[in-house]
Amino acid sequence: MRRIHHPRRDDPTRRDMVWRSVTCLATGTRAQMLGKLGRLASGHGAELGNDRFDIARAALLEPAGDRYQLPERRLVVAPDGVVDKQRPAFTERWHRLVGHDPGPCAA
Repeated sequence: MRRIHHPRRDDPTRRDMVWRSVTCLATGTRAQMLGKLGRLASGHGAELGNDRFDIARAALLEPAGDRYQLPERRLVVAPDGVVDKQRPAFTERWHRLVGHDPGPCAA
């Protein structure tokens, strides 16, 4: 999952819209996917953790700074049925912010 946190027009230090890009890398049992997530996270030097909703995540690129238009990239174990999606201009905007598109991690 990649996200771009956009700034409010009237205050660049406050978040407005968030664009998302979601790509399914693999499917399997929860145990299989947690194992895969752990291996992928380790391969990227990222720590595995759970968010406040108990969703397993590994942050590959954390949003940082005090002004928005911030990129974020995470690996996530999600329920079955999540559909790949992305805004038409997402990749172009991601390239401007990050400088490259790493594409999906190897599944």
